[in-house]
Amino acid sequence: MNIRRTQQTPAKFKGGFSEVKDFLKHYEKLCDYHNVSTDEEKCESITQYMSRHVTEFVEGLLSFRLNSWSKLKADILKYYDADLDTKHYRRKDLLSYKIPMLTAWKKYVRGFICIGGWLEQAKKLTSEEYASYFWEGIYKKLRIKIETRLMAKEPERDLSEAFPVDRVVAIAEKLLHRDWFDADLLISEVETESETDSSSEENSEVNTDSESSESETEFFRKKKKAQPPKDKKEGNTD
Repeated sequence: MNIRRTQQTPAKFKGGFSEVKDFLKHYEKLCDYHNVSTDEEKCESITQYMSRHVTEFVEGLLSFRLNSWSKLKADILKYYDADLDTKHYRRKDLLSYKIPMLTAWKKYVRGFICIGGWLEQAKKLTSEEYASYFWEGIYKKLRIKIETRLMAKEPERDLSEAFPVDRVVAIAEKLLHRDWFDADLLISEVETESETDSSSEENSEVNTDSESSESETEFFRKKKKAQPPKDKKEGNTD
């Protein structure tokens, strides 16, 4: 489906949590209007109405590559934090006015998928390496808590293999859920460790969209972004 931009086409989606639900509703109505019914057409056409950074993220999603519209729609709603649009303020929001930890986590995942998804699709990264890099990018305090839960469910697991990304994401989101009674405790533990480690680590960031987050750099390990491997020039020795 290649449609000229008119009043009927949705505004370009740039990643805002307050816009994602309306964007998807508008897009689905547009598909119905033009008799676009297959998952493949819906998945392939949606990036026409997204910014470059959002498109790079979406193209890195497995659901996009498998042409599964229902899963792709769910991924877009999840990773662009659609539930923030329905949340209400709490007292702690006045005491600590900054981007919530769950939002920082989802931004980390989006940034990783942009890079890792491209490398995996280009056959420059195996599925096992993809999962390993994802695991190493998580801040140590949260990684320990995730590992504890994973091993409790599967105590005989072979630790020579990386934990599956989808299971890591599911547990992390439960640990960081905004309404959990102990979410504040986990946040304070992570911030305490961050204060001791951040002075010796280099600053880095993944530009996935126009949003920026100081809490993201506080929460996640500051490490160099994965880049596509460079071809060595002949005769060049280090």
